[in-house]
Amino acid sequence: MKRKKIVLLLGCSIMLSVNSFAQEKLHLSLSDAKGYALRHNRSLKSSELAVQKAEAAKWQAIASMLPHVDAKLGYTNFLGYTAELNLGGSSGGGSGFAPTPDEMAVLDAGDVAVLGILQRGLGSMMGGSEIPMNPYGDLTLQATMVFTGMQVVGVQLSNLVIDMSKLSLNVSDLNIKANVTTAYLSVLVAEESKKLLESSKENVQKLHETTKKMYEVGVAEQTAVDQLDVQVRLIANEVKKTERNIELAYNALRLILGVNSATELVLSDNINNFLKNNDAYATVAAEFDMDKNYTVQLLNQNVKISEKQVALKTWEHTPTLALFFQHSERSYFGKAEGFNMAPPNTIGATLNIPIFSSGERYSKLKQAKIDLKTAELNREDAVEGLKVQERQLRFLLNSAIETYELQKKNVEVSTRIFEKTVQKYQLGTISSTELTTINNSLISAQGSYIGALMDLLIAQVNLQKLLQTM
Repeated sequence: MKRKKIVLLLGCSIMLSVNSFAQEKLHLSLSDAKGYALRHNRSLKSSELAVQKAEAAKWQAIASMLPHVDAKLGYTNFLGYTAELNLGGSSGGGSGFAPTPDEMAVLDAGDVAVLGILQRGLGSMMGGSEIPMNPYGDLTLQATMVFTGMQVVGVQLSNLVIDMSKLSLNVSDLNIKANVTTAYLSVLVAEESKKLLESSKENVQKLHETTKKMYEVGVAEQTAVDQLDVQVRLIANEVKKTERNIELAYNALRLILGVNSATELVLSDNINNFLKNNDAYATVAAEFDMDKNYTVQLLNQNVKISEKQVALKTWEHTPTLALFFQHSERSYFGKAEGFNMAPPNTIGATLNIPIFSSGERYSKLKQAKIDLKTAELNREDAVEGLKVQERQLRFLLNSAIETYELQKKNVEVSTRIFEKTVQKYQLGTISSTELTTINNSLISAQGSYIGALMDLLIAQVNLQKLLQTM
């Protein structure tokens, strides 16, 4: 019984936690949505990590010009082996300096005296001696520095890469803002479409109820009731489609914002207020500064990087200077020191001069120069493409504004025609078929208006993205 209570309490706590998570709400204006996405979007975080990586690479390039110090610890044990030093003595204990009878014949008295002194002074060593081979430990410290022009160019390249990473981050920011704006406005437009359809559905539903009552008293025909009933069902089906589109738009916005799919989004802006404060004509008239465009700046940086690559390959033809200092210490752990010829301190320098590489370095330099020329051509093509894109986007926005205003006027006219037609239908001067046709025309005009509104907003976002005024 106690175990069942524990399981029940655990289940209730899980349900409460899931329910509280599912009921999480996020109230956002369009401006709030942009800021939230910039803080939480996963792709943007990747761009920020790229900047951090580029900064770490810069320090790596700087560190290559600074001293490097390495320490090495070692331990050696000869397992009881003893070395013997023999400088020429015979196995019989002779000195190794004993002349033969023929050699004695050519030696004078002074030579014989000197030979005797050597025999007495070095006889023990020349007869052989043992050298202890005790275990020992080593500590070696080595400092190195390398000097070459490629290191300086490497640091300059790292600075350019950092600048490119920051520009890429700005591009990601701009893309996120544009995507959030499009997704946010898509939700608002879809909700406006649903509102218009629900209004049409409510009007036709009232007519259907009125016609049904007229039929019950014998004033209207069954055909009219059926026609209006079908019309109500068709509009209701369109409303359901729009609701699904709204949910899809919300899911797209959740994905860009980087929130959980269960998070409820509450959008504080509405399409009418947005249109009231939105000046599409100002966007059309805004100036385009080519030099401040992120794409152009990235291409300029790419050209600079190619120039540094040429410099890097050029420096491969120049000498490289390397310096080192080494300090060594050896400990025999309190035992007798063995045969040790390693000096405690050593300093040295190496100058590496490239002479002949069978054309390898020349080929690398030639490739770098070709890459530089390619980068310059790509920049020219991109600049011309941006000029064409600017003109095209301005043309599309102008066209979208004209179409939107026309479709807005069309909805107003269609609404008045429908209202007049309803009055005539109620007076019995027109049939239900004519009423249905006029209602379909109104729904079609509303659909065209929604499409024109979405086209206007997308065209404006695209131009703002190019002008970097998001």
